[in-house]
Amino acid sequence: MAAFRGDEAALVTAASAALGTDVLAAGVFSWQELVKGEVAGLMAGGVAGDAVGDLVGGPAGDLVGAVGAVAGGRAGVEAMAEEHGMTVSLLVAVTEDEIVVRNLRGEDVGEEIARFPRDRTHVSINRFGLSRVVVLEDPASDRRLALHGSVAPFSAQHGPDKVVLHLLSDPG
Repeated sequence: MAAFRGDEAALVTAASAALGTDVLAAGVFSWQELVKGEVAGLMAGGVAGDAVGDLVGGPAGDLVGAVGAVAGGRAGVEAMAEEHGMTVSLLVAVTEDEIVVRNLRGEDVGEEIARFPRDRTHVSINRFGLSRVVVLEDPASDRRLALHGSVAPFSAQHGPDKVVLHLLSDPG
């Protein structure tokens, strides 16, 4: 799957097939609000892991606590995404006229989450380390969606995400 996430041509092809139109760029992003689910899951998993880790004791017990926190964080993210009808990974496709966000399960493009007209959508892109927070706002419909993308060179999707970010920052 990592190869697919980093393959700009494969993402564009999958997005074009799902949308039935030409796609200029496609990347893999996530819903920015999932950070809240991750924090809640980290806390719950950490507490549970620490409780079990205390029974084990020593360095192995510390490891159990850390593994519990990581597993809890992932479970929190997945639960929050599912609760809102989303997958953790979202395909963001930019066409000549629209920005379309759809669920992504492995290499399968799923249900539509949001659609924004490019000509009237306000796009803000904020840096957060090697991440980018993209906020799409359509004043005509009061729709707003915040997404998280990566430009970290070690991230599988950094190449395609950069192309999407470029198009979103320069709508002309």
